[in-house]
Amino acid sequence: MAVLIALYTLVAYAPRRVAAAGVAVAIAGTLPFSRHFDEFAQDDRIIVVAVLAVHLLLAAVLGDYRRAALRERAAELELRTVLAAARERERIARELHDTVGHALAVVITQADGGRYGARSDPAAAAAALETIAATARQALAETRRTVGTLGEAPREPVPGAGELRALVDRTRDAGLVVELAEQGRAPALSPGESLTVYRVVQEALTNVLKHAGRGANATVALRWADDAVTVVVRDGGGRPSSPAGDGRGLSGMRARVEPYGGTVSAGPHPEGGYELRATIPVGEQT
Repeated sequence: MAVLIALYTLVAYAPRRVAAAGVAVAIAGTLPFSRHFDEFAQDDRIIVVAVLAVHLLLAAVLGDYRRAALRERAAELELRTVLAAARERERIARELHDTVGHALAVVITQADGGRYGARSDPAAAAAALETIAATARQALAETRRTVGTLGEAPREPVPGAGELRALVDRTRDAGLVVELAEQGRAPALSPGESLTVYRVVQEALTNVLKHAGRGANATVALRWADDAVTVVVRDGGGRPSSPAGDGRGLSGMRARVEPYGGTVSAGPHPEGGYELRATIPVGEQT
């Protein structure tokens, strides 16, 4: 029995060359005792050989099945790793798009205003430069924090719903007349839900800065409920100051919201201007 167990383990778990060498060594080791084999009846000798052959064949078949299962598992794990890396790259791309896009929209708006006011109102031009510097520093910090997650955990917390008023204030300093209105009480949000709410509002205000034109205004309405957050950002229209864009911002918002079972819709408002509406389920519904 010990020999049978050893041979089974060798054939089933060892590489083919090692298993073949082991079987050969086992057979060679039994040759000195082969003279005792003649003492058995012919039928008994056939049974012994048949049992040994079936035993080795079963070990080989089960070993091949186990190795095939391991290869399939390894391929599945490799595919999961590739997909996880792709999702992480997509997440980082969205973070950088939202951070850098919003910062550049503020910088462009302030730079235009500072250029026109440089001669007639030096104080306004200086204020515009201060806003540009502060926005650039914040964007750089967020970019470093986002890219830093590739190698180590971020040292600073990611932005969330608690920073929405600061976001609105910075956007207002950039020259956009924007108001924030909240209805209901904010529920406890997970870090992912909180970041999603923040990024949706940030991207919506970025689009207003880029596309609504000079002198535009916007309202940000947050409707808090126990099971969902509704974000409505509407601008007052105005002369378009840039092309309509490539739609990446809207698709990026949908990519953020859809994993939570939420929806995003955007389009012209009947009373004028443009409205974006996002609903983000929160809590156990996610």
